[in-house]
Amino acid sequence: MSITIALGPHENLRIDALTAAECLQWVLEFIRWDLDTVPPGELEAIGDDLRHATVPSEMREKPCRDMPAAQVHALQQEIRQGIQAAFAESVSMADLTKMYFGQKTPAGWTIPLSAVHVFRVGYDCPGGYFRILCVGDHTEERENILIGVVNLLSKFGDRLRTCQVCGTPFLRQYRQEYCTVRCSNKVRNRRRLDRQADQRKTRRLVTTGK
Repeated sequence: MSITIALGPHENLRIDALTAAECLQWVLEFIRWDLDTVPPGELEAIGDDLRHATVPSEMREKPCRDMPAAQVHALQQEIRQGIQAAFAESVSMADLTKMYFGQKTPAGWTIPLSAVHVFRVGYDCPGGYFRILCVGDHTEERENILIGVVNLLSKFGDRLRTCQVCGTPFLRQYRQEYCTVRCSNKVRNRRRLDRQADQRKTRRLVTTGK
């Protein structure tokens, strides 16, 4: 016996079932993908995934349109560069006050047309966190998606880390230090090679006395 579920246009139960933290994890994975290798049909599906991962249902266009491949590429680049800018440096409390009162140019990720600035405040706590200075009403889907990413970053800022190997931002799980197993293995292999080199040096010293 099989059950058929009739979905409306652009319903996305797979992404809608994710928690907010899982949506942010999806976004952080999205900015690492090589979209040049993805067929156009799959790019449209990725665009719809991005829409559902970031934009609340009440703010999505009705009806939703297929997202052109060029727009998916552009959003990936903009989100990647924006997150990198937000992680670039911490802002001191003194500079935060100056930015709030318009005495200093806002730092970090500036989203054009929306007057929203995203940056990491330099509190004395592990990882810092993201603070949104201004959020307005946004009608364009691009802005809704970008603001959705910002909201996710703000909500889980205390768990965000930058990989010490490749510099990629990731959502920390437990004591995780690296974004992927691949980066973790690079560090493990490097340490193993360093230990082996130290052992060979020690044996050589013992054997030759030099």
